[in-house]
Amino acid sequence: MEITRKGVLRIKFYFMGNCAVSHEEIYTFRYQNKRFELIGFENSQFHQLFDTENSISINYPTGRILTVTEEHLENDGPTRKWDKFKTSRKYDLQTINQTQRKAIGGF
Repeated sequence: MEITRKGVLRIKFYFMGNCAVSHEEIYTFRYQNKRFELIGFENSQFHQLFDTENSISINYPTGRILTVTEEHLENDGPTRKWDKFKTSRKYDLQTINQTQRKAIGGF
């Protein structure tokens, strides 16, 4: 957990699924409207067996999502894709739970 110089709260979770997969989630909150509102979400998975990395980065205020796929055995470099999305739902630090965590990242 860290608070950036701009006053943004970032909370990071790191998971080891098994000996071949690692998983990281980062939630970014900004204090606004008298609560810590979720403004960003990042999710990355690294598969050691296949030497691939997949990640998404969601920017809630702009409504944009970046998907990056990289196969390290291929020398083509990462594939990046920007998309737009719409959501009327707002998440905040005080009310977020396990079910919402899955909905936030679309998993």
